[in-house]
Amino acid sequence: MLRNPVTIAPLADEDITAVQGLSVKPFQNVFADLSFDISAGPEAGFSVHVIKKKGSVVGMFRVDTRFHFNLAFASADTPGIRSFIIDQDKQEQGLGTETCRMMSFYLRGVVPMARGAYMLVNVNNTGAYKSCCRGGWSDTGEKYILGHTGPQHILWLPLR
Repeated sequence: MLRNPVTIAPLADEDITAVQGLSVKPFQNVFADLSFDISAGPEAGFSVHVIKKKGSVVGMFRVDTRFHFNLAFASADTPGIRSFIIDQDKQEQGLGTETCRMMSFYLRGVVPMARGAYMLVNVNNTGAYKSCCRGGWSDTGEKYILGHTGPQHILWLPLR
């Protein structure tokens, strides 16, 4: 049973303005990669997905199928989740956890040949870390230490 029902869908043109309006709490800016231009169109290897509650955009994330080109622990059949954010006004309502619970099923449709997915979460972003783990992601026990924001937990979500 879903505790806090959300839907996930590929970014549609009518969602672009809402996604551009998403923001995170000031201390989270360093963790959230919002440097890409969503209105510029698709970037090679990336797809943008929106998280909605009752039809309104409350968050987003990007699927990076080229994750393995930059991170040695990943492989061609293990995409990465990047820029996973829940709008600051919607945080602490369980939306991130519920999105994580749905990701395994959702990602099977987005990247059907993937055996799993990775996500990096900064060690200082405890709220996001707890949300992801409660939602089904597992901490590999390894840290990625080359990130520009400091050490990050390497999280894993099996898809097969």
